[in-house]
Amino acid sequence: MKNTFNKLNQLGSSFSIKLRKIDLFDLLTLASIISYGVIFSYFTILKHNNFGSYADLAVFIQACHTTIFDGKLFYYTYELWLNLSGLYFGVHFSPIIFLILPVYAVFPSALSLLVFQSFLLALGALPLYMLSARLLKSKSIAFSLVLTYLLYPALHGANWFDFHPQAFIPFLVLSAHYFATKQSWKAYTIFVILALMIEEHMPYIMILLAICYLMDGRLRGTLNWLMHIKSFKYNGLLRNLKRINNTSMSILTIIICISWIMLTRSVKSLFPVNPLFLNIYRTVGQFQILGFKDDILSLPIYVILNPQNVLNALMFDFQIKFLTFIVLFGPLLFTPLRSKFVLPPLAILFSMFVSNYIPYYSIGNQYALYVVPLLFIATVHTLSAFGTMESNKTRLVNRCESIVKKVTTPQRDLAKLLVAVSMIFVISISPLSPFAYKISQMGLLWYPSPLHLNPPKFVESLDALIALIPNDASVLTCNYILPHVSSRPNAYLIPFDLAEYRSGEKKAYMDNYVMQILNDTEYVLIDLGYPDYWSDFVLGKMSDAHFGAYALTYSFVLFKKNYEGQFYFVPHADSQVFVSSRDMNIDVGKLVADKSSKSGYVAFSEKGVDSGILIYGPYVCLPAGTYNVTYEIKVTDYEAGVVATFDVASDVARNFIVQKDLYSDQISTQGWFNTSLVFSINKFTTNIEFRIITTGSANIYVDRVILSILR
Repeated sequence: MKNTFNKLNQLGSSFSIKLRKIDLFDLLTLASIISYGVIFSYFTILKHNNFGSYADLAVFIQACHTTIFDGKLFYYTYELWLNLSGLYFGVHFSPIIFLILPVYAVFPSALSLLVFQSFLLALGALPLYMLSARLLKSKSIAFSLVLTYLLYPALHGANWFDFHPQAFIPFLVLSAHYFATKQSWKAYTIFVILALMIEEHMPYIMILLAICYLMDGRLRGTLNWLMHIKSFKYNGLLRNLKRINNTSMSILTIIICISWIMLTRSVKSLFPVNPLFLNIYRTVGQFQILGFKDDILSLPIYVILNPQNVLNALMFDFQIKFLTFIVLFGPLLFTPLRSKFVLPPLAILFSMFVSNYIPYYSIGNQYALYVVPLLFIATVHTLSAFGTMESNKTRLVNRCESIVKKVTTPQRDLAKLLVAVSMIFVISISPLSPFAYKISQMGLLWYPSPLHLNPPKFVESLDALIALIPNDASVLTCNYILPHVSSRPNAYLIPFDLAEYRSGEKKAYMDNYVMQILNDTEYVLIDLGYPDYWSDFVLGKMSDAHFGAYALTYSFVLFKKNYEGQFYFVPHADSQVFVSSRDMNIDVGKLVADKSSKSGYVAFSEKGVDSGILIYGPYVCLPAGTYNVTYEIKVTDYEAGVVATFDVASDVARNFIVQKDLYSDQISTQGWFNTSLVFSINKFTTNIEFRIITTGSANIYVDRVILSILR
């Protein structure tokens, strides 16, 4: 009993000592990581709930769901026209996604992937902190680098765009490098192998990093190690492994990476790829300006032999590439350029910058993650070199002047400046900043989904429309709706509108592919507000595939196989209500509060001030039939004659369906009253708008527009 008490006392003392070693900066680092994870989890979930996610997220939702619940290993349907097996490994060999399965199994939802990614990217700050504290001998400076990393706009942009396995890159690469600096080769090897499991491009990145280690090694030591390892006896091999240094480990890393490249190609070759789209599979079109069509391994040779093509490729979208370079290096004050560890990210960026595929060379997607940890590694080593320079200066002063004089290191000041500059970049570039979308609208950033703190007008109704689809039913839908229905093995994507799909054999194949899906699908949910070739194609084949309009809201239509009944509006069966302050566009008037209205805020045009189109929108789509549209209005201080014109139009007001004038003698009250139009259409019509044109001879208030079916 006494021995047990002593052991517990020793254990408690040891734990107490470890706790005392945790200082303020350790806690601040942990708090910063958690804060980042919480903040980006919240905003990416908000973006997803507002239909700001895309098919990339749907791929991993479906792949995880089919693996866990349907017995199909990482099966997805996003691009069955290309990847005939539907197995994700047929396109990208990413065994790291096995680590995602437990998370998804506990909470099978898109939200679990978004939260997992946010915290995983934040966790990259932990090995960065440990690396910086080790090399810079200062936890305060290390914490400054943590803040710089968590404020890094390229990290935010990658976090913002759906979910991708590349989210593992910062944590695993930074961890591998940390253990390399400690010469903890077992841990290093584990993290290198985990990094290779992310995606087939990772071996090339780890080879570049290993070359930097090779530059740190000693050639003679390496040759001796290789001479001793020629005997492959077990005991001899163990003794040689104990002598591993940076150089020999870098050679082993290169060997492991080359072996992994061969393994990856062998695995991917097991799964059939549609030969008609082989150029797409090989990403040939992404280097059209460069004129490069071969294997990526031959790119360096091609670049050397074709300098003019390289120049042309670099100048293509030069303004975007230049901004990307500034955003990547600017928050780090270009310090990576002073370290040899900048060579890997520069090599990767060069391969991206000679491409004509905009996601490769723009901020706002996962591709930046290939260079983010490498740039921070270079930054840490640059700051470490500053410390060495200052130490040498101190020794020189002491030796020459025989006095003890401390020279102030620039590391701390530079670290503070990194944080300050990062804040400026966050305000202007981060997807959480409203200012970034001004730049994005200029085409310089790749942010397809702006941040909406308030849900767009259609969100509630579209959610209700999706709820009509049974959980086990097959469905075909568009890009940004797919993530919301992809928790099933039979959710399909309407093809992207690419020009090369519209001609020749490819068009014929895609026509048959879409028709096959339509024949095997129970529901089609389509957004006709933004028509493209394949959306129009699907709409045109609805009757041939025996689909009927089942329900609709705004520009969204849900079709159901073999449905012949009357469609209905969502969320109300016989009518849809459009509030002027939320759903309609206001041109010549303004939005004002009105307590007497049903919605509280109304569109208002002032007499003698405003004349022209008061409201227009909301661009709905309707099947053939007869409808009634009612405008809830209030008119005051009116003059004799025509007060306003009401109409229903389509095709951006180029096609008028019905129109009528409101005269002053038809106004019998100073309060709210209704005026209605009845109209009929003989075919499925998109982009229908309801307008009010004021003459400026009265004060006009508009509350709601109510569309109803005349059965």
